Amino acid sequence: MPDGVQRVWVFVDGQNHYKDTRRAFFSDSEPSQAGQVDPVKLATLLTERGAAPTGMRRVLDECRIYTGIPSADREPRSNAARLRQNGPAG
Repeated sequence: MPDGVQRVWVFVDGQNHYKDTRRAFFSDSEPSQAGQVDPVKLATLLTERGAAPTGMRRVLDECRIYTGIPSADREPRSNAARLRQNGPAG
């Protein structure tokens, strides 16, 4: 990079990350919020701890989280909860 900055994009598979975090650090009896993390804080940590080429500094440029949406027909409660997480439409 000509400006001495390595721009980093972090892509997170939201559902697998959540499930793996719960499996590693929490029990099934804990509330569903256990295992949720701030994706920007995670991406920042990964960016800061990653090795930059000599003479370069790393800067988080993008953090993208990918998750599925449960079927409204088969899992209406899960679908409604997921849509609420997205915030207002528009």
